[in-house]
Amino acid sequence: MEICDVLGPDNQLICVKKAPATTAPLNHLFAQGVVAVETLRSDTVVRGKFLTQVAAHTPDHRMLKDFGSLRVVFGILLKDGRDIAVNSLFAFAQVSLLQAVRRLRAMNAEVEVIAIRR
Repeated sequence: MEICDVLGPDNQLICVKKAPATTAPLNHLFAQGVVAVETLRSDTVVRGKFLTQVAAHTPDHRMLKDFGSLRVVFGILLKDGRDIAVNSLFAFAQVSLLQAVRRLRAMNAEVEVIAIRR
């Protein structure tokens, strides 16, 4: 199971998608973050496998000592010259993001949305 696209040094579960002309990839992005945190918080087998992989790649990673503080970073790859704001997302993606943020905060995870420019 792929929990995230990249694990950051400060327990950031980084999930990245390209911003297309439809909402489906962004809705998937937001769901990926929620499922990642839900799975890591509730499934001890998956969490154990994930932490084993982390230890194999980065034996001194912060997550191995401090699993409680998680941050989900939604990285959205933009076309050149574009900027991102909540109101620049499609309405359905706005609702999906809001629902994801509420669920993640309820699971004690911080959330950040960043724009990735080429």
